[in-house]
Amino acid sequence: MISRKLQFMIAALVLAILALGFNLIHLRRKAESVGAGPVAQGLIPPPSGPTQQMTLYLASDEDDSLRSISVPSALPMDAGERGRFALQNLIAHYRRPDSPHPLGSGADVQEVYLLDPASAVVNLNAEFAD
Repeated sequence: MISRKLQFMIAALVLAILALGFNLIHLRRKAESVGAGPVAQGLIPPPSGPTQQMTLYLASDEDDSLRSISVPSALPMDAGERGRFALQNLIAHYRRPDSPHPLGSGADVQEVYLLDPASAVVNLNAEFAD
């Protein structure tokens, strides 16, 4: 015969498991509704000003090489925004159907943080990693 103390412990554990299961289902539904889809973040047009030639290096999967292209663009004055804009232009070239190194459609740069003139931290979204 099972003692009364053990019966209460088993009942408490079963109730705890059920409560955690309902909480898990609630959190999963909440996460699905919050992250229902990626928010398309368009290119922010830079401030008007003189255009400069920006050199982008595109990777090619066919011959494992890099090729450079020059793109005329007016760049923002802030160095972090300038880096983010340059990376967004690079990703836009990789999103094209004829790209030699295709990326997913949701890939985007969220932020660029400059630590010093020689190093930066780039925050990319999850679609970029996929």
